[in-house]
Amino acid sequence: MAVFRALLVPVDGSEQSNAATALAIRIADDQKAFVTFVNVVEVEKIIASVIPGNKFADPTPVIEQLRAAGAGILRGAIAKAQEAGVQAHSQMAEGDCVETVVELAKTTGSDLIVLGTHGRKGLERLVLGSVADGVVRKSPVPVLTAKVQEVHSA
Repeated sequence: MAVFRALLVPVDGSEQSNAATALAIRIADDQKAFVTFVNVVEVEKIIASVIPGNKFADPTPVIEQLRAAGAGILRGAIAKAQEAGVQAHSQMAEGDCVETVVELAKTTGSDLIVLGTHGRKGLERLVLGSVADGVVRKSPVPVLTAKVQEVHSA
């Protein structure tokens, strides 16, 4: 009996995201689950980063670059799933990462979110925030975080 039927995997092309993608594919293969990969572009944060009072910088090129990069990341994730024989599809989204992922978990019928974490602590976490932490706190379904294992040389 499969425990998980539908996995939601936010991807951003980072090493941590790639670790989450690999983990989700292994789980989906084992559980015969369906995977939805999502890339979120935080358009409002980009627009808000334009400093009032200075020369206006059009954020459109940056937003378009992020959308294009996200589409490429999603194609890569789908290709990895297909190589493993896992059924998957992808979705581009715009909005706050945490809120968007939590809402997508509800609307897609996902029963597990798998995402990467940078493992930041202390001041760095406070300053940079944590998407993984926000998703864990707000998610209506279980969240599995994947962290890249550091290789220590002897």
